Amino acid sequence: MRRGLTHAPDELLGPLLDRLRDLASVERYEEAADTRDRAAALSQALQRHRRFTMWRRSGRVLLALADGSGVELQHGRLVHAWDAATGPPTGALPLGGGEPPSGTVARDEADELLCVGQWLDREATQVRLLYADGVLASPLPRLARFEPGARGRG
Repeated sequence: MRRGLTHAPDELLGPLLDRLRDLASVERYEEAADTRDRAAALSQALQRHRRFTMWRRSGRVLLALADGSGVELQHGRLVHAWDAATGPPTGALPLGGGEPPSGTVARDEADELLCVGQWLDREATQVRLLYADGVLASPLPRLARFEPGARGRG
């Protein structure tokens, strides 16, 4: 179970996808839709967990926007913002952002990580990475999509 939640999501999502296909093939569309909805909820939760994990491991991150403003994040949480007039922090940047938080993500931390992630998704084309001392990537495989009209595991 733990492996399915962390490194091998197909162990959890694969059986749901198989059931979905089986139900659809025998024209049990309402049950297939229920299965799809459960699989979608699980896939979204796994994706959210991955984002939380990535941001919690990211350390110190400085991001600049096209207008000259920007933000400093520490393990995915906003710690400082600047406008075009003040600019980003200058001088030597300290190495390491401290130890990443461990354990369960608290509600307030989850809310902030979701907010930061949504902001970055919206501003992705306008954001430039200035500095990062942690990891901002995931080696994990893509998750299956379970949306009406979505095909397969892409």
